[in-house]
Amino acid sequence: MTSYTVEIDTRMNCAMVQVKEDSGDIVDFQIDYSPTSGALDFQDRWLLERDYGKPFIDGLVKDLETQIKKALGR
Repeated sequence: MTSYTVEIDTRMNCAMVQVKEDSGDIVDFQIDYSPTSGALDFQDRWLLERDYGKPFIDGLVKDLETQIKKALGR
């Protein structure tokens, strides 16, 4: 089952995401966010939806937004 881990870097205003694919391969990527609003700068979302499916990425984004708000103290 494909899974992911997230680490929020508040100094660099980004989320470091590691996806572990069903095959065992690991893919790392970074998603930037606004330090004032917490909004994601996620222009390549469509690529991840293509590779992992919309439901998986929707869950990831929801989790990212929650973790970013928490890291920013909101």
